[in-house]
Amino acid sequence: HMKTTPKTTLHLTSNLRLISRTTGAKALDRSHTVFSAALSKPGHRKIIGTTAYICVSDTSNGLHQDCRGALALRNGVILVDQTLDVRSARITGTVTGGNGYYEGAQGTVSGRDLGGGKERLTIDYAFK
Repeated sequence: HMKTTPKTTLHLTSNLRLISRTTGAKALDRSHTVFSAALSKPGHRKIIGTTAYICVSDTSNGLHQDCRGALALRNGVILVDQTLDVRSARITGTVTGGNGYYEGAQGTVSGRDLGGGKERLTIDYAFK
């Protein structure tokens, strides 16, 4: 009689550290704006991807922006929902999925608005 070991699911978490530089912005109305940006690694100028977001600003006080975006990288697309707190410049959010290499990815987004159309982002993700 062989002893069986219970199978466990291993969830390896990976992270991406990115700098996002706005390349375009278009206000659709008082509260909705579409942004595009180029992605690079911190300390490097080489563009490794692009992103597009649609953001809804809180029109009552303008203190936060809720954004839904897609980050297109060489091996796939990461889908995110994130919020910018205007006062603290903090970005928080979730990875909601993706395609290609990032199919089934889930996780978190954190970062900071550095001003001048530049953001520092960390995307922590794992596969379900």
